[in-house]
Amino acid sequence: MLLVWTQAIPASAQEIGLFGGHAWSDRPRSGDPAFFGIRFQYRPVSRLGARVEYTGYSSSPRWVATTCDAYWPFYENCRDETVENGMRLRSYDFSIVAVPLLLHGWRVDLAVGISQNALEQEVRGVETGRILYTTEGYGGEPFEDILSFLGRGGNGSVQAVTLSRVGIRELPIVLGVSYRRRSVDTPSCGTDSYCLYTGDLHLSELALHGSWSF
Repeated sequence: MLLVWTQAIPASAQEIGLFGGHAWSDRPRSGDPAFFGIRFQYRPVSRLGARVEYTGYSSSPRWVATTCDAYWPFYENCRDETVENGMRLRSYDFSIVAVPLLLHGWRVDLAVGISQNALEQEVRGVETGRILYTTEGYGGEPFEDILSFLGRGGNGSVQAVTLSRVGIRELPIVLGVSYRRRSVDTPSCGTDSYCLYTGDLHLSELALHGSWSF
């Protein structure tokens, strides 16, 4: 890979900012959520640093399914109706960031990291309010500090590429666009329960971000 360095990296080693965008899920019953977040990035050397991010996602996809007053030991008073999945996901990421390119104030960041996720999905009948499926409180015990988080390896992964404009009208502002790919571990599904889907949840994301460099 050809590395082009025609402008020095700004002296500021820290950035803090906000971002938001839209994600596309490989699981239609989780929907394509909108999201927002906050990030902090620290670069102790010119080409390498670390990034910590929090992202909140939400979506409410609907489809038709069979709901019942009771599912076990017998199905009682069942009917087909429109159901809605109130999907909520909170992700805490720690990533290593490389800066391979800086050209005339444009910067490319590549990030690879692990994440701790709190995923909640509740499928409920729109007309009756019957609960078909729920993962309330999924995510396990919260990590106590960054060392325990890194030691446990999180319960998901994230990769990102970011194109940024560094310095707007000589202000310490960074504006850019990011593409991320996220994998989220999902709870196992028992043989005697309704399965929303099997396998991990994957999200492809586009986001706009703005940061203050200091």
